[in-house]
This record gives sequence, structure tokens and C-alpha cells, in this order.
Amino acid sequence: MFQSFKRYALFLLSLFYLVNPISNSDRLIYANTVSNFSFTKEEINQIEQVIKDCGNGVSVFYQDIISGYSYTYNAEQKYFIASIIKAPYCMYIYKLSSEGKCDLDKKYTYASRHQSGGTGKIQFMKVGTSFSMRELLEYAIKYSDNVAMNMIKEAYPVDGYKKYAKTLGLTHFEDIKNATNGLLTAKDAGIYIQAIYQFINENPNGKELKTLMSSTSNPMITSKYPVIRKYGWAEQSFHDIAIVDAPRPYLLCILTNHDGDFTSFKKISNIIEKISQESYCKTATPSPNCILYRGSNTPIYSYEINSSTYVNIRELEALLNPTNSSIQIQWNTDGHTLSINKASTHSDSHIPPDTTSLKNSPSSKPLEAIKKDYKVFCENTPLHTDVYQIDGNTYLKLRDICQALDLSIKLDVDKHLIELFI
Repeated sequence: MFQSFKRYALFLLSLFYLVNPISNSDRLIYANTVSNFSFTKEEINQIEQVIKDCGNGVSVFYQDIISGYSYTYNAEQKYFIASIIKAPYCMYIYKLSSEGKCDLDKKYTYASRHQSGGTGKIQFMKVGTSFSMRELLEYAIKYSDNVAMNMIKEAYPVDGYKKYAKTLGLTHFEDIKNATNGLLTAKDAGIYIQAIYQFINENPNGKELKTLMSSTSNPMITSKYPVIRKYGWAEQSFHDIAIVDAPRPYLLCILTNHDGDFTSFKKISNIIEKISQESYCKTATPSPNCILYRGSNTPIYSYEINSSTYVNIRELEALLNPTNSSIQIQWNTDGHTLSINKASTHSDSHIPPDTTSLKNSPSSKPLEAIKKDYKVFCENTPLHTDVYQIDGNTYLKLRDICQALDLSIKLDVDKHLIELFI
């Protein structure tokens, strides 16, 4: 089911992603359909060494969203589910609302029978206080409120949730029990977070669920990127399930019986982020060299990644097209193929290029370069080159493009100048 949704979602996203990059504030996750990503044996050894150093009673589920590749560790050990259950249960309520079977604005009254200790804020409020179902969902997710969960379960009993949860394909469906007293494995935690990822992307109420899961407290899984999560904390149960909105986005679930051990979560999530992103995210350093074509007076500027020069493909197209006929660059409709076609003839006379799309000053600071799994063709012949996205623009390695277009490169180190000529 998750894979089927991925194909549908990626089709829609890919139609506009290349030419209209989504801002970080609006997007959840973007993805490509072309990828052979996986952890190497050495990388798995690094991850497992960190996990083992954290002691026994640790389970991990990881999935790369772009490729679907997954990794698990100790995936079948069972743990008390704790407040992790609140995320899929609230998703169930949002689903009912989207089907017209639940009024999120209907009021419910806090009664003494709902009282519960542990986490939450409602327990400290006056009995008789009223809450809308939408407010109860917010308390349950954002503050992991146990009273809110009791009120939700009373309004929409566990039997209905079980029927819904069964459709998710849990491997240990019997462990749901009465929901809040259930058990959980890392494998089934992965199924829950996959379902949440799908729901957030395709359901009308998905944005609201995402907002709540983006503002929870007690961040166990750490990342420098946005994290959409639900944690669970009880005696000998310390869990976190998350969607990490990194440049190469991924799902991560860490279950432990280490009560209050934030350190283990930090170590495990840091090594997984490092390994999952390092081959995908590089630092692009502004190049000191300007690039000219046949002595033109309007240069373009570039970035250096791993000591190689990368150039904005659209700026290079404008620079090389003094008569608008030298080369043509085209994104194919699948959103993942770039074609570079040469004109049949070149003019030897110098005509100033169209500079409307060119930068007139060098870049000023290093930026993150995100590797993209795009196919590049030159005259219908595959061009094996790395493609990066920097600041929302597509960059290719200058030397590879010039070789494909039969262009020569002359570097003047003293003048910080790269000249291109036929």
C-alpha cells in the first residue's frame, strides 16, 4: 500500500518540482523515482556498533523514502507501546472526519471517569471543562495527554480503531489489545509511520496531523532538519517514531526499554542521519573563478564540489547561446531527465550573449548541494555526470558538459578565469 501511494504521489510531485522548487515551509517531503540507494556493509557495521554501544533493549526501523530501501535492527522485540499509540489512533479519527463520520467541532465534557495521571494538561483542569474533538486531538498529540486519549477512546471506541489498524497490515495485530495497553515492535512501528506519512500526504486532514506532530515536546530523535514525530514514555518504555524531512527524507523509529535515556536516541539518530545524507548532501563552495565564453564580457559564476567545478545549467545555456542556437536544454516531462542538444553549426563571430538570466556577481557563501538522481543525455547519448541542486537551481559538472559539447576549457589561475571556446 505504501509503495502504491509513493508511485502516485511522486508522479504528481515530479510534474512541477524541477522548475518550481517547494519551499521548506510548505513541503513535507519531495522524492525521486530513480535511485539505487542502500547502506553499504561498512555503513551498517557503523550503525550497529553505535546501537550495541547503547546496550540491550534497543530496536530500530529506518526507511529511505526516495528508494524505499529499509534497514531494521532487533525488529521483532516487543515493547509496551506507551504513547506511540496516540499518533495512529488520532490519524484514525482524522480519517473518520474526512469521511464525514466525525465532527471535529463537536464538544465533549471532561468527567471524573476520564481522569488519568502521567503526561498531559487536562488532568489539572476543572472537571466539567468542555473540549472539541479537534482540541482533544491536539492535546493527545502535542502534549501526549492521557485524559484527552481517554475521552477520544470513549467517543470512538477501540473496536473501530482495530478494524482500521488491521488495514495497515500490522504483523502483530493481536498486540493492539485495548490500544493504550498494547505492545509494539520496531517493524510495526515502521508500518505505523509509513501509514502516517501516506496520510499526511494524501488526506485532507493530513496537514493538521502534520502540524501537531511537528510541535511535540521531548525530542528524542534528533536532526538538523524538521522532524514530524510522536514519542512514547513509560516505565521501561522510551520510544520515538518520526518522519525526518531531510534533503534525502527518511522514516526512523527507535524503540527502547531505557527509561529516559535521551543519549542513546541522539547517538543512533545522528549516525543514521550522517550516513543517509553524506553521499547525498555536499558542501558547495563558491568558486573564485568566473567563466567566460569566447571572450564575452558577461561572466557566470560557479561552485566547487569535491574540487570539481559545477555550473548552473540554465546560466551556461544562456552563456553558450549568443545566437540562441548553440545548444538547447530541455527537461523531459517525467521530471527526471535532462536533455542537452547541440546545434548543427557554430558561429565563429562573436555576438554578445543574452545576459538576462546570468548572475553579475559571484556567490558569497557555501551552500548545501543536494545530489539528484536525474538522467542526463547529450544528443540522445547518456552523459554520466553528477547532478546537484544548489539553492533551488540545477548544477552539472562543467568538465563533463564541455566534453559532451566538444568545448575546450582554458584555466588562467592568476586571473581566476575559465574560458570556454570551440
